[in-house]
This record gives sequence, structure tokens and C-alpha cells, in this order.
Amino acid sequence: MKKNTIEWIIIGIIAVTIITMAFYMGQLLWGIVAIATVFWLFMLCDCLQRDTGDFPSKGIIKN
Repeated sequence: MKKNTIEWIIIGIIAVTIITMAFYMGQLLWGIVAIATVFWLFMLCDCLQRDTGDFPSKGIIKN
């Protein structure tokens, strides 16, 4: 094989590896975003169902 052909094969292998890794990292990132969104929705529902007196008071109360 010519040197030019070998270089293009190596560049192609590196490009496919980078694309594959980016795809799997993207899937992981979407999973993290989905978990954070579900957590945020549960916290929002919890806050909307509480009375204003049920929330923790601001700061430390000293007697």
C-alpha cells in the first residue's frame, strides 16, 4: 500500500472512534438531563402542593 492510503485509513479509524465515543457520551448526557428534569418536576409538584407555612423558615431562629 502507498503511504498516502495508509494515512487515510488511520485518519478514518480515528474519526470513526471519535464519532462513536461522542455518540455514547451524548447518550449519557441525555440520560443525565432526563434524570435532572424528572427530579425538578417532582420538586416542583411538591412545592406547589405545600402550604406556605410548611416551608422551612428563613435563617436560624434564635430565642
